[in-house]
Amino acid sequence: MLSGGRVDLFPGCDVETDVAGFERCAEETIRSRKGVACDEAAGYAGDLLPDSLYEEWTQARREYL
Repeated sequence: MLSGGRVDLFPGCDVETDVAGFERCAEETIRSRKGVACDEAAGYAGDLLPDSLYEEWTQARREYL
């Protein structure tokens, strides 16, 4: 679907990224203060945009995560 100069491949479908999942897990962990959840959240090993590791616009977000 073409809308406003943008192509939507699956309009109406939710997209979930590993970063969003990690952030949700980390937020829930902080609120719950449960050790097991902390271990799961700390186990995140993904790289934010691995093909753009040295792009300046990704650095602040990568450091935050």
